Amino acid sequence: MEEEKFVDAARAFEFRGSRADLMAAGQAWYSADSLSRSRAAYLSATQGRDGGIIVDSLTGLAYHKIGVTYYDEYNDARASHYYRRAIKIRDQVFSSPHNDRAKSRNNLATILRFLGNPDSAALMNREAIELYEKIEHPDTLNWLRSLIELSNIAYDLKDFQLANSASASAVNLLDTYGKAGNYDSFLGLYYSARINLKFRQLEKVKRLARRALALAEAEQNISWQADAINLLAGAYKANEEPEAAKREYQRALNLLLSKSSSQKELGPLYANLADMAAEDKNYRQALDYSQKARSIFGEHDPALLPNQMRMEGIYLFRSGNHTAALNRFNETLRLLDIPGSRNENGLVSFPPDSLTTNFEEAVNTLGNRAELLIDQNRPDEALVDYDALFHILDLLRAGVKSDASRQYLSSNLRPYFDQAIALLLELYREDPAEDIAWRALSLSERAKAYSLVAALQRSENEMPQREAELRRRIAELERLAPQDASILPQLEAARLQLDRLLRTREVDLAAFETRLDRQQLTQLIQTTQADLIAYHLDTTSGVFFHLSPSGKLSLFPIAQGTLDQLTKDWLAAIEQSAYRKKSLRPIPEQEELDRVFLQLGRQLSQALLPMSGENTSLGNRLIIIPDGALHFLPFAALPLGQAPPMPVTYGDLKYLQTGRTLQYTYSAIFLLAQQQLSNREYEHDLLAFAPTFRGASTNNQRGSRALPGLQPLRHNRPEVEAISSLIPDALSFYDEEANRQQFLNLIGKSKVVHLSSHGMVNASDPNLSFIAFSQLGDSLEVEEMLYFNDLYALPLNTELAVLSACETNLGTYVPGENVLSLASAFTAAGARSTLTTLWRVNDRATKELMVQFYEELAAGSSRAEALAAAQASHRDDAEFAHPYYWSALTLYGEAGPLALKKAAPRNYTYWLIPLLLALAAIGWRRLRARAKDQ
Repeated sequence: MEEEKFVDAARAFEFRGSRADLMAAGQAWYSADSLSRSRAAYLSATQGRDGGIIVDSLTGLAYHKIGVTYYDEYNDARASHYYRRAIKIRDQVFSSPHNDRAKSRNNLATILRFLGNPDSAALMNREAIELYEKIEHPDTLNWLRSLIELSNIAYDLKDFQLANSASASAVNLLDTYGKAGNYDSFLGLYYSARINLKFRQLEKVKRLARRALALAEAEQNISWQADAINLLAGAYKANEEPEAAKREYQRALNLLLSKSSSQKELGPLYANLADMAAEDKNYRQALDYSQKARSIFGEHDPALLPNQMRMEGIYLFRSGNHTAALNRFNETLRLLDIPGSRNENGLVSFPPDSLTTNFEEAVNTLGNRAELLIDQNRPDEALVDYDALFHILDLLRAGVKSDASRQYLSSNLRPYFDQAIALLLELYREDPAEDIAWRALSLSERAKAYSLVAALQRSENEMPQREAELRRRIAELERLAPQDASILPQLEAARLQLDRLLRTREVDLAAFETRLDRQQLTQLIQTTQADLIAYHLDTTSGVFFHLSPSGKLSLFPIAQGTLDQLTKDWLAAIEQSAYRKKSLRPIPEQEELDRVFLQLGRQLSQALLPMSGENTSLGNRLIIIPDGALHFLPFAALPLGQAPPMPVTYGDLKYLQTGRTLQYTYSAIFLLAQQQLSNREYEHDLLAFAPTFRGASTNNQRGSRALPGLQPLRHNRPEVEAISSLIPDALSFYDEEANRQQFLNLIGKSKVVHLSSHGMVNASDPNLSFIAFSQLGDSLEVEEMLYFNDLYALPLNTELAVLSACETNLGTYVPGENVLSLASAFTAAGARSTLTTLWRVNDRATKELMVQFYEELAAGSSRAEALAAAQASHRDDAEFAHPYYWSALTLYGEAGPLALKKAAPRNYTYWLIPLLLALAAIGWRRLRARAKDQ
């Protein structure tokens, strides 16, 4: 009866015939479920009496409505066509942001995702969100849907930072306006909890999941309840609370079974229960659950089938059934339906470049299968899988725009690099062929500093003003958000804006070579006559690479088991055994401290320099590529040779740096990329700052440049005055003039930047690490801080950045990337080399060392030579001979000389003649005095 009323109404509207009536007829036919007649009415409403298309808002609405009818019929191609026509008309009609323009884009995004075009879908969502942000009275429901859709797409594309920003903005919109229905509200909370689970923000996951669960219970929707409980269980599992996780999974399962829910809803729960059973090594039960899940996915949700097939392969592999496991991995790759797939020697393979979706599933399947092939003693086939895997990883990393997303990918997939390198080490032990060594080094290089290589490219391209402003805004909000949760919505909105901006200004990171060029590296090492030593460490073992000036590459195993702890203990021993001139401790106590320093140091030397004869194979120039905890190790201070008699004279010890220069780099690929950078022109040779601090003075440990109170530094002004006198073309700022704004005004204009100041590293949040400029009171003036994340928006562009402050080379280590330190941030901002510190440095010792460094630099020495000479001079001085006072300084990046302007020759005439006359007068008086005595 209801349908007849709609049909009658539609006919009546059509009889009246105006455009508005035709639109009403189209809606009536739609309500009567007559979609073809609905389209005909809408289409008629777009035309004038002459049959031409009328460009107005009514036509835009009609095309949009036609798109909806095709969407309802699952005809996505035709729906896409009409949504595009609606967008074209609405953009012509509304010159400013309008809800209608945004809504058509939002609907088109949904269609494009169904058509398998996620990148295009994300672009439409970004445009819709940007429009909603600018509308005075936005359609908040469709704005919310655009954010949810973008979060979902970004999650599938593995751009997790974008997914997090979009979902967080969606939750904020819910909390601000609160006008969405329960379904949209649930989706917003669910997707936000899901992405926070990826980033292991587990308390936030629990809060969001419980909010979603409350909505589901209010709606009495069993499926939603199960989904929310599933996420809650995932948080418990990630927090290593297995019993709580199992309880929640079982709770969700019981809930669904009690209400006779559809099989589709049971699949994810069976999959999670299978994983929990496997963690308990109950593989029979795991396989039972998995097969139930796989059966359900095969019938109701095929997109989830490949992952479950792979998980089943893992369970079979762990249980020892290798044949069945291999079959499951092969079947997983078949299910991914990758173009060009083929079967060779019982293994499904494919060209990695043909992959357009399911990147992560393909990567994990190849990694799991490679591990199985190693176990089956099929190393060559395992390496083929690893090669394909790493190629896909490069595609993934090049496809995301944020450093956070790249770091997530690099860190999560680093274990595959570790496994492949461990395999190559075993092959090298059996056959020490140099090609194997190069293959291992190349893989190690691809597992390091990817984001820094991307930043290197970014620093070569001038950053648009809008991007720089957004990055500065984001940097400020990132620091404020941990203390003020109300800042988070602004932060995520700014991140979304930056993402949109970067998408419109595509920079092809893939064009930056991510593979090691053997010929280029060999040529560089031969030209510089340097020894390159590189490390690759995993959780249990490691590899030492040595590339000699002759071009020969060797590799050696490292016992990594205790290396992290040994490094920490030795660093503590350096500090505990330190003294100036003469120890004031009782002799037995000092000797014991010396013994510990030598014992631990020699253990590290033997572990980290495994070539025969310790350092006899090394020349007088070293390039060091550290990994893991070794980023924090002062290689220069490693003791060599026989243990000396007690008491130890630290100035007489033989160290790794004795007679040689040391230079660090984040990776060989990064080092080679630096060689390709264009030459720069600078207005000045030196830009130096000696800020003033007026905090309450405290007793610093050994007079260190430590942070508490930002107390005055006694030696930073004399330090800058002395080095400025050595570099004629210098701009130096002291006291109040050494402020942050002065620095920002002059960055990029000087060959060398020198900051003699306070510094602080925040290990838990690198964004809060900073270098301080002048502080004029007791309270901390945050506007005079240069923070870690500020640097990414700055065009620093300098040949050498010297951070004469505490711990500027310390930070958080990200596996697969590098240390997030002030040193690496200055590098990302465009510094071609950095001179930084590993611990709280002594103010006076640093001042004298810096002056000697610049004396050498001004005399034409290379950066590495200047540092080595300055540190050697300290070792010769009894007051600062202990490594604590000289070995904290580390040089990263370019190590060659700097072309500095020479001081004008002095005119000695003005003072030489008066001096000679004075000496003559003195001599004459003495002769007169003698004559008188006689």
